Amino acid sequence: MDVDPFGSPVKYFDCAIRATMHNGLLSVTATDLQVLHGLAKNACKRKYHGTPIKTEYSNEIAIRLILGCLDVVARRLDTQIIPQFVENNMHYYRIYVKILNRIDQDEHQGYITHCRSCGNRNCVTNQKKICEICNSQLEIAGPLWIDQLFNEKFIIDMIQQIPKFVVRKNVGQY
Repeated sequence: MDVDPFGSPVKYFDCAIRATMHNGLLSVTATDLQVLHGLAKNACKRKYHGTPIKTEYSNEIAIRLILGCLDVVARRLDTQIIPQFVENNMHYYRIYVKILNRIDQDEHQGYITHCRSCGNRNCVTNQKKICEICNSQLEIAGPLWIDQLFNEKFIIDMIQQIPKFVVRKNVGQY
């Protein structure tokens, strides 16, 4: 199943998960980068139910916000998502997840805390407010996905498939 709307894919999550078979692959594209990067924090809270922060790793936070929101919808449907691969382009984020028709007991939701003073950052399951290193105020992103973003076997299998694709030199010519 492929969800590739203009803007946020969130409103399609429920139907997309239901339409993806057990062990199937769901791919989701988000093009609302300004929302996911924190230029419209209220819109991000409303759409993705999470708060972004502006950092040098904002792309990763954006992808984790998308996955976190997808995970919440999947759990509501007694379904599990397992990220296989994520990609970041100048104009979009794309995630690929395996769908399993069973609930996962592990918790994959949490927060990223970031200290502007000392640069300390952590993935945590509860919202800490003060940096444990320098006692400064922390910025908090989330709730979001705090588990793995990639499945190593899936990526190795993708790489092994590359030689099987034939590139035609005369594409577009009659």
